[in-house]
Amino acid sequence: MQNNFVSVVFLGALLIPVTVTRSVWLKKKSGKSSITFKHPLLITGIIWLFIPGLRWFFILFVLFVLFDHQARHPLEIGVSDEQIVINTFFRKRYRWSDFSNVILKDHLLTLDFKNNKVLQREIEPYLSNVNEKEFNAFCAEQIQKG
Repeated sequence: MQNNFVSVVFLGALLIPVTVTRSVWLKKKSGKSSITFKHPLLITGIIWLFIPGLRWFFILFVLFVLFDHQARHPLEIGVSDEQIVINTFFRKRYRWSDFSNVILKDHLLTLDFKNNKVLQREIEPYLSNVNEKEFNAFCAEQIQKG
């Protein structure tokens, strides 16, 4: 068993720097602004599968990969005539009846809930060409309907 453990650790000691170097090289080649560590994390988790008694660490590393993936996506808020959806790790859906006010002003979206909770997010001005007056009128109308 000790030989198996040593060979797995040695294999891991070789694979992890190779995958990290690969990630850095691909980042420089593609010109992306951030490095993703999903491949090194996944390979590390697979290495933990070979260690008896500690195989559950694999699940931990898979969770790290999922959280890394979600953390790299920008927060999106979708507004429709039925609901407002906030795209997080667990998608949150809110009915219009949950809000007391929804306002967009100076590229700052404010969601004021009836339970005194307030959520504010800045929207990127170059990504959206939303007419603030029309959006605020639409939201006021939906809140009155809800």
